[in-house]
Amino acid sequence: MARLRNLIIVGIVFYLVFLVSMAPVSLIAKTAFKDGAVPGLTINSVQGSIWNGQGSLLYQNNSFNVEWTLSPWAVFLAKAAGETTITTNGAEVSGLFSVSPIGFSLETLNGYLDDQFVNRFTIPFRTTLTGRIWLDDLSASGSWSRLLNEIEGGARWTGGTVGYPMGNRTQKAVLPQMTASFKTEQNVPSVSVSDQTEKLLLTGSIAEDGWGALNIHRQLVELAGQPLPKGQRDVVFEIKEKVF
Repeated sequence: MARLRNLIIVGIVFYLVFLVSMAPVSLIAKTAFKDGAVPGLTINSVQGSIWNGQGSLLYQNNSFNVEWTLSPWAVFLAKAAGETTITTNGAEVSGLFSVSPIGFSLETLNGYLDDQFVNRFTIPFRTTLTGRIWLDDLSASGSWSRLLNEIEGGARWTGGTVGYPMGNRTQKAVLPQMTASFKTEQNVPSVSVSDQTEKLLLTGSIAEDGWGALNIHRQLVELAGQPLPKGQRDVVFEIKEKVF
């Protein structure tokens, strides 16, 4: 009797999965993302199936086009996993993703972020840049209680003009190409940014308690043409702020 009951339950589960998999993704999107379900998110249109489709959405006044392919086997592990490509005005990123009740992961992200996209997020901090940022096999994972647990990979900036606040004024400097390297050691994600001569310009990290630290090195101050403080310390400025 117990065996029959278990078979019936398994059959019902498979039937529900079948119904969801065959349903138009537009119907699923309307059900899962009703108005206000995710603050700032509006689903404009979606096409295809839950396993292979595309759509356009608006998030915090930024429009994105998304294409995805999901793995059916991931459903039995209580997660959604597959490949995706996200494009918007001034950016395109492709890679693997996985989302589960405990967190998410992004793997082998490759693509570019142009200045027109990046500056949407930096202008509120009175900072701008020109040029393009390339992502090179960037991977990251996090939990819903902690946004970033691990990060690995690299990124490159083509170089260009950077505007940054200096008191009540905005200073500008033309900076060369830079390379960023991301890694995680002892549960602490970190980044180091160097120039073409491999001299450190910036280093930063995010501790387990959510506090972020950013170190500005002597070489970056020299490249920006700013006066250096007295002393021989390589790190000339340190900034700490609560990230999450």
